[in-house]
Amino acid sequence: MYCMLGKGDLRLLTSLCNFTLMKISVVIPTLNSEKTIKLAVSSSLKVADEVIVVDSFSTDRTVEIAEKEGAKVLRAKCSSLIARNEGTKVAKGGLRSPLDSNMYFSEGIKGFEDEVIALGNLISNPSNKFPFL
Repeated sequence: MYCMLGKGDLRLLTSLCNFTLMKISVVIPTLNSEKTIKLAVSSSLKVADEVIVVDSFSTDRTVEIAEKEGAKVLRAKCSSLIARNEGTKVAKGGLRSPLDSNMYFSEGIKGFEDEVIALGNLISNPSNKFPFL
């Protein structure tokens, strides 16, 4: 089965394919977040390629827990806004998402690219013009 794609459709398809191959980084600023950092990091690693925690010199076990869960930890005495910026500077992912240390990604977030991009629908229904873009 073949389908016809116009020049614009092919350009869009190429962009979407590159988007799905892009690495994702999550940046989490922290200060004394030992009660919530484990879930924030572990849920982030389910959807991202790297997690960077920027800690403002916590006096609890935040850094220890974040490292144990697999996050890269930076230390900087600054506001959470500056911490996000500092983490973004060292992030390797083409897509970078900030996340507060008391937040987490729900189980349903993984696979979102299948729902949003719907490449299968594009191939089986070439008239689909991606109205959400």
